[in-house]
Amino acid sequence: MGIFLNTQVSQNLSLTPQLQQAIHLLQLSSSALEEELATIADENPLLEFERTTETLSEPIGHQISNFYETARGSSKNINDDDGLDLQLDQTPSQITLLTHLEEQIRHLPHSEFQKVLTVYLAGHLDERGYLRESIGELKKDLISKVPDTYTALDEDLNKSLNLLQSLDPAGIGARNLSECLLLQINRKITRNMKERGRWGLAKIIAEHHLEDLAKRNLQTIKKVCRKSDEEILSAIKLIQALDHSPANQFNEIETQWIIPDTIVRSVKDKWVAEINPASRPKLSLNNELAKVFREHCNTKANAGLHQKLLEARWLLKNIAQRETTILRVTNEIVSRQQNFFSRGATEMQPLILKEIAQSLDLHESTISRVTTNKYISCSRGIFELKHFFSSQLTRVDGGSISSTAVQALIQDIVSEETPDKPVSDSAIASILESQGHLVARRTVTKYRELLHIPATNMRRHGIASYK
Repeated sequence: MGIFLNTQVSQNLSLTPQLQQAIHLLQLSSSALEEELATIADENPLLEFERTTETLSEPIGHQISNFYETARGSSKNINDDDGLDLQLDQTPSQITLLTHLEEQIRHLPHSEFQKVLTVYLAGHLDERGYLRESIGELKKDLISKVPDTYTALDEDLNKSLNLLQSLDPAGIGARNLSECLLLQINRKITRNMKERGRWGLAKIIAEHHLEDLAKRNLQTIKKVCRKSDEEILSAIKLIQALDHSPANQFNEIETQWIIPDTIVRSVKDKWVAEINPASRPKLSLNNELAKVFREHCNTKANAGLHQKLLEARWLLKNIAQRETTILRVTNEIVSRQQNFFSRGATEMQPLILKEIAQSLDLHESTISRVTTNKYISCSRGIFELKHFFSSQLTRVDGGSISSTAVQALIQDIVSEETPDKPVSDSAIASILESQGHLVARRTVTKYRELLHIPATNMRRHGIASYK
């Protein structure tokens, strides 16, 4: 066996730490960037960082292990809330879903232990107000926090779940949409037994036929329930009036924290984007401390200080580059969507990521990172940059129109229809063709469903939209 020595030349792409950081920062939203910078600033004394929003304190639901043993062994009467008050005082003064529920739990006529378990469940609700984790999973979580527990925990957790589901808003604590609707229907019937007949069919549909309703298989529901079209549609209308996401009214508080990255204004009859000053992170270099670092980082013993200084400079440079890239991409999008900003969604032009990438000599993945979770503010509202990208459909004259514009046209056609004579999908396709747009009926159906516009027979009975 012989041994041979060969020389081979190859090219490899190696990402430096600086470039990796630049890519990472580019894909972050404004709020995520702020959290990232806060963490980095805590580790680097050369950086000075100021938050733009206050951080909410830790929810009470995550503090249960600190109170579990005391509550479980407590012999206090139902009006003695000292222990729970200690926890509630740590929650934010802003009214959120959790604080709203905690205030109700505070006054429940139950033991301290049961109250704390109910708060614990409330702390596990998702953004819609649903409890997605099973009782078994929550039990394991509690046991991991407090190993010395007892076998009746399942019973207490189920009891606390019933307590949680009895609170306001109705439907809170449901495990799925069906249970959410049933909780609301049952509460309406309980408060007024005369409503039983009116809500009876709606309850059956909510409990057994939601999948058919989602697929709009009304004939299947009609056949199984043995009811007329009018009765089925009336029950569906009742279900639509219910709250499918009980926590939405509290989530509105959070949406106010979205700060647009750019602002679009009209300058000399042309729409132009500029960086929103409020979105610019308040991060700076402590120049006095940096001067001290420079004076003492020449020796090997102070190599760590030199590294901190380099990292601070890299970060500031990457943040500036992030801002420049976002502004470049936004202005290129705005320049191609001038008609949208002037006349609305029906004037949206077809646009794909590749076009912007080629125009700016950037990689398509970079455009994708820039346009995800980045927002633009204009006279027509606040939109994610992704909103301005859409596929194209062919026009009669050989030109093209964006799918977003077609959806806006369908919305306009439906909004102008006569209530007792709704326009069918075929008729909508014909109207669009008369306007010069070649759109197939099945495409109209697809876009109508994306817009949550019900079919013709449902609109005829007054159902204008579905969730």
